[in-house]
Amino acid sequence: MAGRRANSFYMLAGQVIGKAGLFVSLMIYSRIFSDAEFGELLFAVAVSLILFFISDMGASLLTTRKLVFPEGTAETLSTALFLRSALTIASLVLLTAFIAVMSYSPDQVKLLYLVFGGFVLDGYFETFYALFRARDRMVYEGLTRTIQGLLAVSIAVIVAKLNLSYFWAGASYPLRSLLPFLFCVAAAVKIAGTRFFRPPSISGPWVLFRRALPLGLMGLILVASQRFDNVLVKSILSDSAVAAWQQCYRIFEPMVLLVAPTLLPGALFADLCRAEAAGWDEIRKRIRWMSEVFTVLAFLIVIPVFFYGTDVLRAVWGQEYLRDVPFGQVRDTLRILIMSLPVTYVFHIYLAVILAQGKQKSILPAVLVSFAVQVAGLYAGLRTFGLVTAASMQFAFIFVLTLWLGLRARAEHGSTGFLQGVWRPAISLIPFTLSVAFLRTGSAAAAVSFAGLILVWLLAGGGKVLANPPLSVST
Repeated sequence: MAGRRANSFYMLAGQVIGKAGLFVSLMIYSRIFSDAEFGELLFAVAVSLILFFISDMGASLLTTRKLVFPEGTAETLSTALFLRSALTIASLVLLTAFIAVMSYSPDQVKLLYLVFGGFVLDGYFETFYALFRARDRMVYEGLTRTIQGLLAVSIAVIVAKLNLSYFWAGASYPLRSLLPFLFCVAAAVKIAGTRFFRPPSISGPWVLFRRALPLGLMGLILVASQRFDNVLVKSILSDSAVAAWQQCYRIFEPMVLLVAPTLLPGALFADLCRAEAAGWDEIRKRIRWMSEVFTVLAFLIVIPVFFYGTDVLRAVWGQEYLRDVPFGQVRDTLRILIMSLPVTYVFHIYLAVILAQGKQKSILPAVLVSFAVQVAGLYAGLRTFGLVTAASMQFAFIFVLTLWLGLRARAEHGSTGFLQGVWRPAISLIPFTLSVAFLRTGSAAAAVSFAGLILVWLLAGGGKVLANPPLSVST
């Protein structure tokens, strides 16, 4: 059984290679398909992601929490897989109804079904990942994601070389998941035996669904907040604007994955569950450590993207990366989006704590309020301010949600450790703030900001914090 650092490495490597593979495949598709075709593909991905979360409804996270303790492993996994199958059927019904109501073109309909097929298999992966994470066997998840990433690139290269239609790009989603699915099943059998193939108790799936429902609704709204804007951008602006927005989001998304789900609720979650059983002081230590380390990590990413974001977009998506959207709109959209990264990391800290406590019901009101703020802002701002509205409302959503969860935790438990964790990163941002105010852009501003962040943080004692995470709590 690997330790936390090894498991973090396996998770991170799998996430990086898997997402990089998907990212590279999209880079290839962006160059061989028209703006409208590429926009339709990304729209199908956005819709399928929402349905992907409907097929989970938070059950995989609760399954991880339950599997941390080994009693009843086969029954727990069987229950989770049965519930996954039932919710997948419900997702297919919803997709069919959505298509009927929206009256999309036949080509868009074909893409939606093809891409959704791939996400069905990805959903089953999440159930198996719950077992791997709970038993500290993240190497299997890392390998699964790696295989997916390599297959995604290979299929994209074949599509480009043979000059195939963009339907094959949609078909790549299920094709890249077939072999990894078989690998996941074999790994699960190695860990838990074959008893999880047996049907669960009659009440098991219903009990799991009922307990997971608040978390599932939260996750669904959270994903909807990240994908619903695509529907509004498509209807109010254009398919090309969807492509431009998704290109910015595809730069941002892999940065989030460095923490979620790689560390939370990944490699660090099992330890957080054990810390919860030991008391709030143990959780506070972890919030303090994660707040400091994750915030510094976030700004190490934010600074270069803030100054060189359009260069990154051009290098990744080609010379046509603007997609008929004004340069300033695209630049500012990416800047606003990337500035939400530190807040997103902190949100995942508080979310993981609430999940470890089993208090997922408390999240739903905060998510509903945050989503209402986002939707209202999108309707009010897209026509007037353009694409930057999508990024601004994404920032507003995650900020309101994080603030709500943080204040709630403080009201319930007193100090959370967050403020003690972010004072060093805060003073380390002084060079970045001064650079933006006086140098504004250019290599000098980027260099001063980046070097200043590292230097000030290390001089303030940040290196010692990084090297000394809280000690593990025994089961």
